[in-house]
Amino acid sequence: MSILRQKRWFEWPTLALYFFTYFIYALTTIYAQFLPSAFVIVLLALLLTLHSSLQHETIHILEPRWPILSILLAFPALGMAVPYSRFRDLHLAHHVNEQLTDPFDDPETGYYEITNWNKFPNFIKIILKFNNTLIGRIMIGPLVGMINFINSDLNFIIKGNKQVLYGWLLFVPALMIVLFWLYYFGSVKIWEYALAAYGALSILKIRTFIEHRAHELTSARSVIVNDRGILSLLFLNNNYDILIASRYLKDSKIINWMKDSVYYLFTNIFNRVNLPKGNHPLRSIVF
Repeated sequence: MSILRQKRWFEWPTLALYFFTYFIYALTTIYAQFLPSAFVIVLLALLLTLHSSLQHETIHILEPRWPILSILLAFPALGMAVPYSRFRDLHLAHHVNEQLTDPFDDPETGYYEITNWNKFPNFIKIILKFNNTLIGRIMIGPLVGMINFINSDLNFIIKGNKQVLYGWLLFVPALMIVLFWLYYFGSVKIWEYALAAYGALSILKIRTFIEHRAHELTSARSVIVNDRGILSLLFLNNNYDILIASRYLKDSKIINWMKDSVYYLFTNIFNRVNLPKGNHPLRSIVF
């Protein structure tokens, strides 16, 4: 896929998928009053998931080459949850592979340093342990993630981090565009859209649940998910996360990963390799 992209002077497939997503989104929101609620919720959830995947694609593929166009395409906050600029900054920090899965340095980690873990009340530990199962990540993952995300960004803003503040200020017009559209042109009920938005986050949590593991080798912390179904389509083949990581990894090449078998393969998207407990190569962590 990267070889084909090098031959393209422009990412027409990604651009076409953006317009397709916005077009179907517009039709769905306009004619929602004539459609069954269940259909509207499911279709919107899939569209919001696809839009988030396109934002992810924009960060890695489009923005480095066409920054202004990329920001315009990814700017509308269809999911109404995460500012695009904050997603971009945090995700690029996440792809510093030397920090991948680190409970302190990786903003998308699912791990906790043992000292901090022991400070949590028991009911918090129960919630987080449930959140570390697939069903838990789908059911409460979006809520847990948003609480942690907002709390972290509030702390940054209080400490005077202007970049984080600007990211949230830019979120206001991004959100207003969507609210303006829904108010004047849409017929979606508030509860329908809310369920769809939460559902989209839940679907996205499936990928983030299994895409990384703690491992001594930096090059063994990203995964390949052997899946060609609807989830692979919705994630735009980001189930091959190790290929994305290879573009940022400084101490290894993809050919060495294959040769030395330092990657691991999921045969089914609902199976997860058990993550090591105890002493992490980077820190002492729990699950």
